[in-house]
Amino acid sequence: MNVTRCGGARLALVVAVLALGTAQTPAASGDVDAKTVKTLTETLQSRFSDVVVHGVYPSPLPGLYEVLTDKELIYTNDRASLVLVGSIIDTQTHENLSGKRWNQLNSVDFSTLPLDRAIKVVRGNGTRILAVFADPLCPYCKELENALEELSDSTVYVFLYPLEGIHPGASAQAHKIWCASDRSVAWSEWMLHQTQPSAEPAQCDASTLQEVQHLGERLLVNSTPTLFLHNGQRLRGMPPKDRLPGILDSSR
Repeated sequence: MNVTRCGGARLALVVAVLALGTAQTPAASGDVDAKTVKTLTETLQSRFSDVVVHGVYPSPLPGLYEVLTDKELIYTNDRASLVLVGSIIDTQTHENLSGKRWNQLNSVDFSTLPLDRAIKVVRGNGTRILAVFADPLCPYCKELENALEELSDSTVYVFLYPLEGIHPGASAQAHKIWCASDRSVAWSEWMLHQTQPSAEPAQCDASTLQEVQHLGERLLVNSTPTLFLHNGQRLRGMPPKDRLPGILDSSR
């Protein structure tokens, strides 16, 4: 129903201008009975060959269920005869409830991330910690890198995650960066200044890049940049630059 993308934002928005007042936070999955979960899961997966259902929850919109797939949140009625694809927006706060919910459902235990498979970039005393899945040809990833460069005291673990279908050549560029003599410098110089890495070693084991690809797929990373804060919170897409320091500080 969706494709992997750079930037993490859907163009189409489904605005909730119903008589809801302030939209409610979706309840826990336990609030949907097992029979309904089974019916919706089996129906959707039988009608859409590319959909894998990971959970069914109450929706902020009365009469609809929220369905977590491996690519996005979708919404459906009690028979799965209709599907709504898009973002639910709170008309009072303008908050994207669908994006917030996706991040909530897909948070991680930061300590379980294989940080030895990432490029470690330290600035200042390194106290602000985050991990990011990034494509070396993604313009939003470059925006993030520039914002981080201006931010003092951070430790960033970069998981190279090329989206070859969107950015042809991204995999080759990731290989050059990973195989550089100094990966941290190679990454920063490329993202900030478009400087190609120096000649890579004759022998370079780039199997880690494939491992990271599998890791991202398991974590349902389908857009870049995808950030994981130190408290496990997920952020999909480039956060507003002026909010980035506060976001990182609140996650310590």
